[in-house]
Amino acid sequence: MKTSQNAWSAYWETGFLTTFGSDKAENYSGMIRGFWDNEFSNLKSGARILDCGAGNGALLAIAMDCAVQAKRHFDCIAVDIADIRNTGQFY
Repeated sequence: MKTSQNAWSAYWETGFLTTFGSDKAENYSGMIRGFWDNEFSNLKSGARILDCGAGNGALLAIAMDCAVQAKRHFDCIAVDIADIRNTGQFY
């Protein structure tokens, strides 16, 4: 398991927000983004979101964008096997 942890830790240190690397360097877009925008926009203020395998926080970044736009508050928790450092990408 340590090998997987080291590999993912090294990957996230590159600063990518998603597992798609440079293909989705900013964050998810298109249909994927639309799906998550729809899901998060249907949540009420105070919703609790747990992202397992969160990496650098791509999905929670979308959740927080939706919360801000809707003037709501979400409680978000992210966990990942990788040793995630603060890259400035994560909310």
